[in-house]
Amino acid sequence: MKRIAIVSDTHGMFLDETAKLILENKCEYIIFLGDFYLDGPVLQEKTSLECVSVLGNNDYKIYDKYEDEALVEINGYKIFACHGHKYKVEEDLKRLQEKAKRENFDICLFGHTHVYQHEVIDGVHYFNPGSPTIAKYNYDPTSFAIMDLSDGVKFEKIILAPPISEIKIK
Repeated sequence: MKRIAIVSDTHGMFLDETAKLILENKCEYIIFLGDFYLDGPVLQEKTSLECVSVLGNNDYKIYDKYEDEALVEINGYKIFACHGHKYKVEEDLKRLQEKAKRENFDICLFGHTHVYQHEVIDGVHYFNPGSPTIAKYNYDPTSFAIMDLSDGVKFEKIILAPPISEIKIK
């Protein structure tokens, strides 16, 4: 498996558009990072691709039914998926780094902030795909990403809508 869609923070919106772009970009698998958890299975149904999903902070009504973290191994990479709120990623990546070091992760995927982010710290990739529905800042586009593992670890930003600051109202 080489091309994995990384999606977070859909909040029940733009699932048709996101699914279409996942298929157009020839993804083979989906990792959904929460908010709303049940959007992951919807994307799975719309694309016919296997999807692993984790709970987000807005999924509190179903916390007793599903997992809030997942560990997958793809192409020899140990990949940790979480929403990020329990690790306070809105502040920094320190808590996530501690977990990655303790458990030997190669890649840590998270959402929650609605901000596209990629950092490599001590050889570990920390990645947030942003949100395909609600950008945090007016200058950010709405997005998800493709993680390409065909030759190392690469992330490609897939934009659904331009930043609000670029939209011209007539």
